[in-house]
Amino acid sequence: EGWIGFTDKYWMTTLIPEAGQPFTAVSRYVASAEIYQTEARLPAVTVEPGQTVERSTRLFAGAKEWETIRNYQNEDGIDGFLDSIDWGWFYFLTKPIFWLLHNLNALIGNMGLAIIALTLLIKAALFPPLIMPVFFLIVNTAALKDSMGQVPGIGDNYVAFFVPVAILMTVASAGSGSGLALVQDIDAGYFDKLLLAPITRTSIMVSRLMVDGTRAALQATLVLIVSVLIGGEVATGLVGALLLIALAFLFGLAYAGIGLNIALRTGSTEATQASFIIFFPLVFLAPTFVPMDRLAPWMQTVAKINPVTHVIEGLRSLTAVGWEWGELFQATIAIAAIATATLATAFAALRARTSR
Repeated sequence: EGWIGFTDKYWMTTLIPEAGQPFTAVSRYVASAEIYQTEARLPAVTVEPGQTVERSTRLFAGAKEWETIRNYQNEDGIDGFLDSIDWGWFYFLTKPIFWLLHNLNALIGNMGLAIIALTLLIKAALFPPLIMPVFFLIVNTAALKDSMGQVPGIGDNYVAFFVPVAILMTVASAGSGSGLALVQDIDAGYFDKLLLAPITRTSIMVSRLMVDGTRAALQATLVLIVSVLIGGEVATGLVGALLLIALAFLFGLAYAGIGLNIALRTGSTEATQASFIIFFPLVFLAPTFVPMDRLAPWMQTVAKINPVTHVIEGLRSLTAVGWEWGELFQATIAIAAIATATLATAFAALRARTSR
């Protein structure tokens, strides 16, 4: 079963016997005619008097367009027809990557933008700051989900309970990257060149924030997908997932202000790298692993004034609880407060540096 023919990089001509029909594939060179020839030889059939027998063989001649060939393979049962495309030695990577690109193009409606989106997704997936939050998510939920499932207030899905913490770790790491990128530009002299360009000073930092905020949103999306693959869920459905990514994007912008502030005021790579460390006491002095009422009294007091607590509980309501508008409102206010403090001082630091 299958097909036989000639194929090059973009085109092919093939003979395709009907599905389920065994045949012998023959390819040969006819020296007298100086041609190459392929044949699909069907088994001999004895036709009795008055009997009719039908056999059909189709001819495909045209471009190796992925969707067309896939439809022939899936709908007409042509075994291995997609393999007429040369996927290379690393077919186990190129096939799913092309599938993703095809679907991005169908979603966006522009192949150029689809390629850009695919590039961003791959870069986000391979970006080192994404590795630790995903590892943290998988290891902690695998180790604790059975015992934590018995704790009141967590519910029966510890992955959904814990994934907001992993997402915040991801976006905080991406936000810290804004400061590192900026301080590298300062060290290399590129920042001074930007000051000579016919652009506003604030656009230098706004563009940096938008790039890293978008990266943070993509990474948060990937972490959320991983959580679903390992058994998590989003209690509020697709709309809730989109809102979660939007809040993560805003938190990433807010947290990026810390690194930008340090970079602009010190110009030191070592000091700017420390901006991510600030996140650890904030996240661990919050209801990270258990609900608020399970913390020690002194930790409850600290957690209640910790803005990250409200962000975690707002995101957690989307993944593990449902639409809790009070929690979402408090999360939004907390993100706005962090952004006001960090970005206002960062822009002040930008004005101070550029006025020297």
